[in-house]
Amino acid sequence: MRHLRWKRGYLTGFLGLDRAKQGLHETLHGLNQDLDHVEHCQDIVDLLTELNGQARGLFETAAGSEEEAGAVLCDHRREIAEALEARLPLPALRTPACRDCDLCERTDRLLVDWLGDAAPSRSERQAAAEV
Repeated sequence: MRHLRWKRGYLTGFLGLDRAKQGLHETLHGLNQDLDHVEHCQDIVDLLTELNGQARGLFETAAGSEEEAGAVLCDHRREIAEALEARLPLPALRTPACRDCDLCERTDRLLVDWLGDAAPSRSERQAAAEV
């Protein structure tokens, strides 16, 4: 799988959005590296491929104002939360296809942590509601 690369162009100048982008990149980069070093099922590859695509969409999204930055972050947090809810637990879990790699549990735990850390501030939530 192609690893996500961080580009300075992903920075928007809005601290909350930039911090969330960088945190998601670090989380997914670590999971992608783990994927290279443990035997795993195809389901986790498919999930991380989907999450990497969503992350790339977030990274490439610019914001012209604080309000837009809050809305962008809210939208992407919702998409990632929905993907985790829909895809986890993975179908291979506890089947012969499962390799007991712990990647699905770590993916869930780390991204739930990111979702909490990336929660927009009250002013960002209010601005997103107004958009």
